[in-house]
Amino acid sequence: IYSPQDILNTTQTLLKYDEDERLDEASPQHLHNALARAVMLAVGDNWSKARSHRLGKRKAFYFSAEYLIGRLVYNNLFNLGILDEMKNAFAREGVDLSCLEEIEDAALGNGGLGRLAACYLDSAVTCGIPLSGYGLRYRFGLFKQSFENGAQREAADDWTKYGDPWSYRREKHTVRVRFADQTVLAVPYDTPIIGYLTDNVGTLRLWQCEAEQELDFDAFNQQDYVRALAEKNRAEDITRVLYPNDTTWEGKRLRVKQQYFLSSASLQDIMNTYKSYGITDYREMTKIFAIQLNDTHPAMSIPELFRREGEAGFRQRETAALAELGKLSGAVIATGGGCVTRQENYPLLHQNGVIVRLQRQLDRLPREGRPISLQSDIGELYERRRPFYERFADLSISNDGTPAETVRAIMDKL
Repeated sequence: IYSPQDILNTTQTLLKYDEDERLDEASPQHLHNALARAVMLAVGDNWSKARSHRLGKRKAFYFSAEYLIGRLVYNNLFNLGILDEMKNAFAREGVDLSCLEEIEDAALGNGGLGRLAACYLDSAVTCGIPLSGYGLRYRFGLFKQSFENGAQREAADDWTKYGDPWSYRREKHTVRVRFADQTVLAVPYDTPIIGYLTDNVGTLRLWQCEAEQELDFDAFNQQDYVRALAEKNRAEDITRVLYPNDTTWEGKRLRVKQQYFLSSASLQDIMNTYKSYGITDYREMTKIFAIQLNDTHPAMSIPELFRREGEAGFRQRETAALAELGKLSGAVIATGGGCVTRQENYPLLHQNGVIVRLQRQLDRLPREGRPISLQSDIGELYERRRPFYERFADLSISNDGTPAETVRAIMDKL
């Protein structure tokens, strides 16, 4: 049970401490910051209890480049069941909470993709599902829109100009992300996701990109001020703007860096959490953690996991997944081509169904996002695996036609 009066009193105290202002003279921005911090303090114990309760237990993670979470102040007070009471409490002090409509939305999303992600987190925490979100903490949103002489003008959406009171910086969970041309720091900021009329509190962890060394002091002393801040600016560019323009090579490169940064930092964090449970066998990881990728932006998570654990680690995960999925009835399980390289996968796949080999011309096979295919001669790889394909398959079907034609061919043979 959250006390509106206690939250009001804490808001007054914080305003006096931070701004030396009374409620009735505070700007909407100052009022918002104080009220947000008061709510964060109120839910802090439940947030900690929820995290502790989930330790070592099965949990899901949601990777998304966008989260359109809106104005958290109204959403959180409503979910706590005290929005109307808070409005009345502030009204008695001469303050109309509708003034907070002036507060900028958190510019972490653009449209349907971001709203979907935010709704997933809200629904999960309300239903008691242990789901945490991972995303990027953009310095500026996509743009602020205005019109001049009948034409659209775009400007930076500086949503953190007055601070970001709904998140805490978690310095101790910082990880390094290495690119071919630079190494940067991924610094997490945690935002509580408050469920509707529940004590459960989830977490949205957003990564902010920072330089390992913010200032080249030698360059600064030599009065080369551009070079002195070059690494800082290059690092911060990665999370500076949601969806940077990618009409040039540099823009495309920055987009790819954004996506890799999100994938690498989030996977490192998950693996660090897994190791903290005292488990070293990655084959057990799928029994505890599940990862949902929202759209294509975090799809680099798959090759990144492969890079960090190697093929052996990836194959361990694959076998563990097949052990569970192979028990299902009425399911279609699509595996990668390397699945046949482990003999123990055969009984797992065959325990409850038929194994269908799809044959396709090698030059028509997709290779993007497939680490082994990209690093190997596809013809030699096929010849090495062909005996395994033949040994595993109950049926062999040509897959050079349309998907519908392939499905019909399979159904005819079953």
